[in-house]
Amino acid sequence: MTFTIEPMELLLALLVIVAVVLVIYLIIFLKNLIDTLKGVNRIVADIQDPLRETMESIPPILINVDEITGDLAVVTDSLQDTVPDILDDAQTMSGAARSGVETVSETVEDISEGISDILTNLRDNVSSLGAYVGILSQLLSVLHSFRGSKKKHRGPFRRS
Repeated sequence: MTFTIEPMELLLALLVIVAVVLVIYLIIFLKNLIDTLKGVNRIVADIQDPLRETMESIPPILINVDEITGDLAVVTDSLQDTVPDILDDAQTMSGAARSGVETVSETVEDISEGISDILTNLRDNVSSLGAYVGILSQLLSVLHSFRGSKKKHRGPFRRS
């Protein structure tokens, strides 16, 4: 017995084998796809309730955001009016403080110059100061002696 295989039959047999292999791969792919879809369905079922709750809480949050934006606009407008006034007041106060500090500084400088002049004059005139003190003490002793003699001599109008 001889078997003859024609090229067309060989090609047809090869195509049948490739088709069977492809069908097997397709079946494996579909099985994995079905398993994946089941997992996705489980995940969606698990998060469905929390997702619904979240979606229901969004409108009140948006209302709050609208209120906050309105309040923020009011605050921004009031700050736009108030901040320049505050800056002007701060500038005025710093100017007043600056002039006060300058006045105090000038006063301290004048006082220190006066004290320095007094001390310089005293240092330069120590000898003449001693003379003045000597003259003053002699005058006081004369006045004292004159007064003492006046008490002893009261004259004709004595009081008792």
